[in-house]
Amino acid sequence: MMNLVKNLKWGLRWGLTMAVGFTAIGIVATIAASFDPTPRDDPSLASFVGFYFLAGIVGGLVLGLLRPITRYKVGAMLVGTAVAAISVGLLARIYVATDGWTLVDTFLVALYSLVAGPVATLMIWRVRARRGTAFSDLSDPNQ
Repeated sequence: MMNLVKNLKWGLRWGLTMAVGFTAIGIVATIAASFDPTPRDDPSLASFVGFYFLAGIVGGLVLGLLRPITRYKVGAMLVGTAVAAISVGLLARIYVATDGWTLVDTFLVALYSLVAGPVATLMIWRVRARRGTAFSDLSDPNQ
């Protein structure tokens, strides 16, 4: 039970770190977009920040729950794909599929997740391998 709590905290830290990073990118993008006088009907920055933290919390908890299998490259890629699917699915449901979810939405989320999840995970995996630390040790000061 203690390991589960520790893993969930680890995953939550990782998810919140990602949320803060995406928020910083969103702030820079909002500032840059403010110089364009073209009228837009974009979602607000506050809405995106809320999404980033929702996706970070949910994705981080899933990451923490599945942390034991991230010791293996294939396991880490599966977890990365699952977290990408959750995040992209939330994004699509909140901002794209506002009139209802369709088969096309499912296909697009699956396609993106199957590409982005493993690729992003492999990039992190390689950086960690060069440093001599395992993916599952990512941002854990206790290890």
